[in-house]
Amino acid sequence: MSARGQLQEALARIGEKLRATPDSADLLNGRGLLRVEAMDLDGAQADFEAAIALAPQFIGAHTNLAHLLLMRGDYARAWPEYEWRTKVPEHASHADYAFKAPRWRGEPLAGRRILVHAEQGHGDNIQFTRFLAPLAAQGAAFDLFCHKSLVPLLARIAGVRATSDFFPDLGEHDFHAPLIDLAIPQLPDASAPHWFGPYISPLPGRVERFVPMLGGASRPLVGIAWKGNPGHGNDRNRSLTREVARSLVVPGVTSVNLQLGEAPLDESMLDPARDFDDFEDTAAVISMLDHVIAVDTAVAHLAGAMGKPVTLLVAFTPDWRWRDHGETTPWYPSMGLARQPRIGDWSGPIETALDRSRATPAR
Repeated sequence: MSARGQLQEALARIGEKLRATPDSADLLNGRGLLRVEAMDLDGAQADFEAAIALAPQFIGAHTNLAHLLLMRGDYARAWPEYEWRTKVPEHASHADYAFKAPRWRGEPLAGRRILVHAEQGHGDNIQFTRFLAPLAAQGAAFDLFCHKSLVPLLARIAGVRATSDFFPDLGEHDFHAPLIDLAIPQLPDASAPHWFGPYISPLPGRVERFVPMLGGASRPLVGIAWKGNPGHGNDRNRSLTREVARSLVVPGVTSVNLQLGEAPLDESMLDPARDFDDFEDTAAVISMLDHVIAVDTAVAHLAGAMGKPVTLLVAFTPDWRWRDHGETTPWYPSMGLARQPRIGDWSGPIETALDRSRATPAR
């Protein structure tokens, strides 16, 4: 049975259960998730709202509704619902500490020292650190507590004074704040500015490490990242199998492996990833490329934050930040979106990505 067929079967089964138990908030929430997967967003929103009406403290239904509203661009309604993310037991490791300072709730930040802590995945943190500089310009001082592999890279973000993966090293603060909390006031609606220019650049010393491998290679140089974190809830949909990913390696293009921990897809593929120590190395290699093709993972965010031409392969059910339609995104002007037309079908997006990479002028 196709993935689409399995989804329709699952929807039919849960529909039968709801006819027998129409007041089950759990079943309504579950059907809402299935409807999101099928991109029936009106139906999903109705289910999440009905689940919340039955169980007002249902954390999962609130966070699911938040993601859906964000996908639809309804930021004004989404952000209050998104606050429920911090109540999820497994929220984010960097948000669960017993911080001494009170959580920031919108107080003036001028002259204040704020401990900002990473939340969710590496890509989320690369994406949302852009919002620190505008607040720092108002007189705030930010220290960033984040994943170890991001510490050196994010230390150079405008507005960040210090970074560490051990928050006691960062001293005393007036407030602490999950990173996304600082973005919310700056995005009251989907038309608010998302982009303030490239905000990540490589260290020259790291770039030099990869010159012997990449410096004399034929162009265009196209980096490929075909897998995300397997622990991500949507990874089965967003990542490519090696078999599918091999179709990204084509004649006339020098393919470059950006996938940490994975062997090259083809013997012709250059493999700087074997020497990656952290995201500084990834950024150094990206800076040498002409184009990046990536699934929805941190590599795509990094390329976008650097202003590098990048094509994002978007699953039929996209993450909220890529919205429910469109070939571009206000998050990264240099990024093009290549969307699946149906569940499991990557052929069209891959062809679009290859066309774009061939058309990108060599640097």
